[in-house]
Formats: sequence, structure tokens, C-alpha cells
Amino acid sequence: MAQNNSRKKDNFTLLAYFVLIGVSFYLIAYLNIFPGAVSYEEKSGGVVITQGSLEKSSVTVDVRDYETSDWLRMRLLQADIGTLQSFLTLFSLLIPMSIFFLLEHKRFDFLKISNTLKILSIALIFFVPFLLLIFGYVDTLEKIEQGLAALLIES
Repeated sequence: MAQNNSRKKDNFTLLAYFVLIGVSFYLIAYLNIFPGAVSYEEKSGGVVITQGSLEKSSVTVDVRDYETSDWLRMRLLQADIGTLQSFLTLFSLLIPMSIFFLLEHKRFDFLKISNTLKILSIALIFFVPFLLLIFGYVDTLEKIEQGLAALLIES
């Protein structure tokens, strides 16, 4: 009976973490609840670029009169926005996974090391990807802002 109760608790905990991953993914990737989030939408004759998470600002760029270099800048900007959204997707998955591993580290018996060393190693495993994602995110965000400024000056 105790094993059955423990299994129910494990299933509930696992379900809670999956819900956390789903909510995190929805908030970050779809609702753009993240600093500097940028998205674009192609409409007839133009591209609408929306920047910001809570206070959104939109810029509509008319691409009908663009020359080849401007088209290339626009496509590069769209590729950078896609890269930024990929970073957001990775953030939305990495945040709940790191919470899971930091809260559930006691249950990992395959690591026969001290508790402090176990927490330190798990934190380090997640700190390095977070650091790389943050640097990549900021770099891509700066590229987007520079590309958008260049497009707005040209038009």
C-alpha cells in the first residue's frame, strides 16, 4: 500500500513538472512574456514587427518598393527574429528542468556523491547553458535592433 501511495505521489509530481513546462513554454514562446521579445507578421505589402513583452510597440515596414539589398536586410532580420524565438523556446524548457533537478536532487541515487557536491554539479550543469543562452539572446537582440534601425533609416 505504501508503494502504491508513493507511486501516486511520483505521478502527481511528474504531472506538476509537465504542467510547469507547458505553462512556461506557453508564456515565453507564444505570449512573448520575456524582455525584448520580438515577432513579425507578413501582411499584404508589408511586414509588421512587434517588439516588447508587456508594452508592445509595432513597426510596419512596406517592402513593395525595396531594392535587393533592403530585401536581404529584411530576410536577415526575419532570420534573427527566428533565432531569438528559438532562444526563447530553449529558455522555456531549461527553466522548469533546472527547477526540477534542483528540487528533486535527493532522489537521484545514481550519483553516489555528497549532497552538496550533487547540488553544485547540477547547478553548474544548468548555469553554463543559461549563461550561453543569455549571451546569445542579448547578441541576437542587438542584431535585430541594428537591423531594424537600418531598415527604418532606408525607408
